[in-house]
Amino acid sequence: MARATETQPQAPRLPQRPAVMRAMAMLGVLLVVVPLASFGLDYLRDPRHLPLRAIRVTGDLRHLDRGELEAVVAGAIDGNFFTVDMAAIRTRVRQLPWVDQVSIRRAWPETLIMQVTEQVPLARWGKSALVNARGEVFAPESSARVKGLAQLYGPPGSAPRVVEFYGLARARLQAAGLQVGRLGLDGRRDWVLELRGGIRLALGQDGEVERLDRFLGAYPQLVKDAEREPAQVDLRYAQGFAVSWRPRGDQGSATAATKAKEGSA
Repeated sequence: MARATETQPQAPRLPQRPAVMRAMAMLGVLLVVVPLASFGLDYLRDPRHLPLRAIRVTGDLRHLDRGELEAVVAGAIDGNFFTVDMAAIRTRVRQLPWVDQVSIRRAWPETLIMQVTEQVPLARWGKSALVNARGEVFAPESSARVKGLAQLYGPPGSAPRVVEFYGLARARLQAAGLQVGRLGLDGRRDWVLELRGGIRLALGQDGEVERLDRFLGAYPQLVKDAEREPAQVDLRYAQGFAVSWRPRGDQGSATAATKAKEGSA
């Protein structure tokens, strides 16, 4: 019979000395680095350290004042170089009526650089505001200094629609040597277009582009008469149009009537 082999219990193996030393060294490093990192973060967050001392405004500015922009930014700074709230500053600057777009970046060690794009007015809107090519209405105090723009108007929320038709109408009229003076939606939501020179077009509520093209097709015949000229052309008919006439050169009555009908716009 074979004898069973007896096995001796093995003593637990102790970790090698180099591994223990490495672990102790890592622990020592952590005990030093963690407090230092915490201290460093607290130092960087402290607004007394690394303060922002300079603001530089770039961009082609015609209506905005650089000093005013810098003052607005300075008033919105609530941290240091690392902790300043860039989004809050951007929001504050965008509230200025002439500001369209703004981007801000840091420049080490103490400067904010702000790139500003001004609003480009496409036309006047209502009584005292302006509107851009995206149909966004803005109302700067200096809008009266902007000259030569057409007058657009309409009920609240209609600016994008009016701007879109204005672009179509302006291109068609320029091809015929004409210009838009006033354009908008009246109290009944009818399109009304007044040319520079005083002719008023009643275009109705829909099909305004086709009706404008109908007017342009007849325009050479309408202005041939040496004694009279059209004061108003009513194109709100399925076929044709109706014309109100005035003596050539007399625009006063037509202008007064237009302002009376559109005074609530």
